[in-house]
Amino acid sequence: MSTVQNVKFTEIELRDLFAGQAMTGMLPKGKEPGVLPKNPDQLAELAYEYADALMRARAKR
Repeated sequence: MSTVQNVKFTEIELRDLFAGQAMTGMLPKGKEPGVLPKNPDQLAELAYEYADALMRARAKR
């Protein structure tokens, strides 16, 4: 597992915001079985796939 060190969190890109929001919606509640991957790395990758889709949709406007 990698660690994040010496990272400045002074600004966030819209893509990162979208990914964070997508991931929040994907996390299973309590003991309810989830249908999405439970591996955190897989979940993060999937969240960015959704973020990229949002960015593409946004660009079409």
